[in-house]
Amino acid sequence: MISNSPQETIEIAKNIGQRLKQPAVITLEGEMGAGKTCFARGLVMGLGSTELVTSPTFALVNIYSGSKFKIYHFDMYRVKGFFDLESTGFFDFLSQQAILIIEWSSNVLEYLPEQRIDIQIVKLKDEKREIKVYGLNI
Repeated sequence: MISNSPQETIEIAKNIGQRLKQPAVITLEGEMGAGKTCFARGLVMGLGSTELVTSPTFALVNIYSGSKFKIYHFDMYRVKGFFDLESTGFFDFLSQQAILIIEWSSNVLEYLPEQRIDIQIVKLKDEKREIKVYGLNI
């Protein structure tokens, strides 16, 4: 899919979020400034939350309540291995009936379930983005 603006990115993600079933793990990959948090914002909106979605870079995880699900939004940018990952409480969250959104998932890929939705966001030019979605079986 091609998004021409942050608002279009939010709308694409919102559409996906409205169709998600729990539990689900969604990974978000893309370079710095590609729109991962913008996409997460749309997913959370699509899941029925009106909460303000911000980057969890320093908190490592932000928790939101959707209309049907708990949503855990992780940023793994500074997570470099098993012990860092364990310190976030990630494995406890993974065992819950919830939606997990994981930015910078490539840092922890070996610890993620095979059954997941992978989303890659590629910066094209200006605000234009190519959004590739893998593993979405809705």
